[in-house]
Amino acid sequence: MIINKDCYECPECREIYDFDTSQSYTAMCPNCRCRLKFLFNADCDMDKELPPPYDVTKDPKSPFYVPRVEGLYCHSSNTKKISGLSKAGSVALWGVLAAGKVGKQWHCNSCGSDF
Repeated sequence: MIINKDCYECPECREIYDFDTSQSYTAMCPNCRCRLKFLFNADCDMDKELPPPYDVTKDPKSPFYVPRVEGLYCHSSNTKKISGLSKAGSVALWGVLAAGKVGKQWHCNSCGSDF
């Protein structure tokens, strides 16, 4: 459904107001009670969905990108990266054959699996 709206600006407090033209309205600012200045008339499509807001942490091209890694078994996002120091400590403690962290990159804090 398309709605026709009149857009106004208050010259005192600089607030922007839009009014549906199918209903009666007064072009007075509710804050400072001065007369509003007409800006433009617009047709608004009320059925059209707005796109989701842009999130820089989910854009792979962004320098602020945070990869979302899920556990293999429980699909939890409560994961952490296994550090090189942790891998070296595991090798020193258990040996190369018994160290399960050597070939793994992530650890799931929910189910305890390494992947």
